[in-house]
Amino acid sequence: MSVDTFEIFADECCQQISAMQNSFLESYDMDSYENWFFDKDFGVFHFQSNDGRNLYFNYTLAGSFSTKTNTWKWSWANEYLKDSERRDIEKVRAFGLDKGYTQLFTGLIDGDEYTGWAMTSVAAKVLDAIGVYRFSEDHLFFYFVFTGVVSEEEYTKQKEKYNVTCGAHGARRAAFVCQHLNSYTRTGFHEPFDSDPSIEADDDYQAWCDACEKVRLHEGEWNDVSEGFAKIRLVCDQCFFEIKAKNVDEDSNDNNR
Repeated sequence: MSVDTFEIFADECCQQISAMQNSFLESYDMDSYENWFFDKDFGVFHFQSNDGRNLYFNYTLAGSFSTKTNTWKWSWANEYLKDSERRDIEKVRAFGLDKGYTQLFTGLIDGDEYTGWAMTSVAAKVLDAIGVYRFSEDHLFFYFVFTGVVSEEEYTKQKEKYNVTCGAHGARRAAFVCQHLNSYTRTGFHEPFDSDPSIEADDDYQAWCDACEKVRLHEGEWNDVSEGFAKIRLVCDQCFFEIKAKNVDEDSNDNNR
């Protein structure tokens, strides 16, 4: 795919997003909000007015532009970001691969300030965004794509429910595994109910390995001996399902991570 072809597409996206942005600013009266914050753990952007009004949006950080190096970096290429900050951004990369737009699947590219808006406009179109936002910090400009409105009640419930902060996945639900379970070796996987990441569970996710199951069966229950052997530890639900996938996938082997 030629550079000219991508530039034509990016220009079209910029025009569409510009019209969308005007509607977004007007519909939500964005100019009336003096303060803003963003919650990296939940991927929620919070606008607040001096008279106490609040507005919340789910966001994806499209990427950042450096005026020092004149480069754009996609958020999927930024290892320091949490998954909650760059949710769905892989869809933009996949779109680029499908269309042959190298600018969308190259992590770091040369450009100028317009490049930031162009890439953000493309991301907004692919992700069906309702608005975009930018702020600067030192020599960096950060570009956000808003994908939906979140009510204050929904945001509060989400924070109450997702009460574990994972270094890899941000704020998530609590889950519990024995000391032997991990995502890089197969040790067997036992759980009190068949968990599924696509189905919401009321109870906490729990799992233990083959060795722990043998001790539990020998003891006849979970007691001081079996629990002492298991040494249950806290993980997030996403880590839990990564561990489960490693241990229940028949195609997995100890050399894959």
